[in-house]
Amino acid sequence: MRGVLVVAVLVLAGCSSAPVEPTGSSSGADFSGLDNGVSETTGAIHGVVVDPAIVPVAGVTVLAHGASFNRSLQSDALGRFVFTGLTPGTYFLVLTHLLYHKAQTSVEVKAGVEPQVTRIALDPVFTQKPFHDQHKFTGYLFCGYSAGLTSPCVFDYTQLACGGGCDPTLHDILIHAQGDTRYFITAVGPNWQTEITELSFDPPQAGISKSMTMSYSYFKRTSTEYMGSVNGASPLLLRLELGVDGPGAAGPRHQINASGNDDLYIFLNVHADSGGFVGLAVQQKFEVVETTFYNAKPPADWSFVKGDKFPF
Repeated sequence: MRGVLVVAVLVLAGCSSAPVEPTGSSSGADFSGLDNGVSETTGAIHGVVVDPAIVPVAGVTVLAHGASFNRSLQSDALGRFVFTGLTPGTYFLVLTHLLYHKAQTSVEVKAGVEPQVTRIALDPVFTQKPFHDQHKFTGYLFCGYSAGLTSPCVFDYTQLACGGGCDPTLHDILIHAQGDTRYFITAVGPNWQTEITELSFDPPQAGISKSMTMSYSYFKRTSTEYMGSVNGASPLLLRLELGVDGPGAAGPRHQINASGNDDLYIFLNVHADSGGFVGLAVQQKFEVVETTFYNAKPPADWSFVKGDKFPF
């Protein structure tokens, strides 16, 4: 039978369910080395996933579900997938991949019959090739603290009791008495999709807190304006998505521009531990890793610090 290719596409409003015709041997995919999984009482599904240029797509998650059946697997290097030992009936396939629109179709399984190959073409989400860039920042808090403490980082309090005659020394001491904070200026370009910023830090040499806070904003902002903010123990992860308010967002501007920003501001400080009122850390090292993904989104739980590989 001559093969008919039907593209299954998910538009932004929902998932399409266009039928996909079985293509038999004309699919070009060779299943001869794979178990067909067919018996007198069971059948199988053989499928191949391709892109619009009919190039096989590997790593597609294929979920098959039917009566009392729900299983998923990934397409191999040749775009093939096989479900075996299936009870006869109708099965629904849902296909997902980071770089392609979601697709779905249905397949009829018959017992004792060699399955014809179902070919499904996925539509790419972006026309441009996905890529990422990454920046690392390292720093050191000599003596940092959160609100609630009164000048804990001033070690010679006698200098604060010299009246009006100790400027500019008093000015310098008072600035230092506000505690150490750190910030970095960074940039995100057009076509960005996901921004993941991770903070790792060592336990402080001294102090009462093992927590830090990390906030994401832009440089010319008000003091309470954040596109996202997280706090807690190491490591911290702050993920920002195009068109979505970030966690802990506050103030009038909650998102990075779709066209990018060249004055993004990452602010770091000590934070009170859970259940505490104040935070103090002396001699604390930290590292910030900022990873920006363009033209595609990484998996929802992706983390460089935890050792995940780059998805594309």
